[in-house]
Amino acid sequence: MIALRSLASFGALQLGWFASVVGAAHGHLWLGPVVILSLLVVHVARLPRVSVREELWVLGCACIGGFVVDTVFLQLGVFHIAGRVVSPPWLVLLWPNMAAATAPRGSLAALARRPWVAAAAGAIAAPLSYEAGARLGAVTLLRGSSSLVILAVVWAAVLPAIFLVRVRVRKAQTVHLQRGDQVG
Repeated sequence: MIALRSLASFGALQLGWFASVVGAAHGHLWLGPVVILSLLVVHVARLPRVSVREELWVLGCACIGGFVVDTVFLQLGVFHIAGRVVSPPWLVLLWPNMAAATAPRGSLAALARRPWVAAAAGAIAAPLSYEAGARLGAVTLLRGSSSLVILAVVWAAVLPAIFLVRVRVRKAQTVHLQRGDQVG
C-alpha cells in the first residue's frame, strides 16, 4: 500500500511538472496550474483530518518560497521567461507540487531522515529539471552552465529546507493541539 502511494506521488509530481512546463512552452499557461491544483486537492483530501492544516501550511510555505526564489533567479538573470519579471503561476505551483511529494507517504519521504542525500538530490535534480524546461522552451537559461551551478547550490539547501519546514509545522501543530486539549 505504501509503495502504491509513493508511486502515485511520483506520478503526480511528474504529471504536474509536464503539464506546467509543456503547457508554458506552448502558450497554455493555465494548464499547469489547473493540473497541479487538482492534484493538490486530491492530495490534501486523502490526508487524515488532523493532518490537513499542517499540509496546507507546508504547501503554502512552498508557494511563497518558490515565488521568492524563482523571482530572485529571474531578477538575477539565472533564467529568463519571456515577458516576466516575477515568477509566473505555472512555475510557482511546481513548488507545492514537489512539496506534496515530501509528505510522509510521498515519493520523496525517504529523504526526510537523510539531509545530505536530500541536498544531493536537490543539487542534481533541480538543475536537470530547469535544463529540461529550457530544452522544452518554457525558460531560457541565460548563464549556461553557471545557471546550472547556481541552481544546484540553491537547491542543495531548498530540498532539505522543505523537510525542515515540515518538522517545524508538525511541532507547531502538536503544540497547538496540546494547548487545545488542555483548554477543552
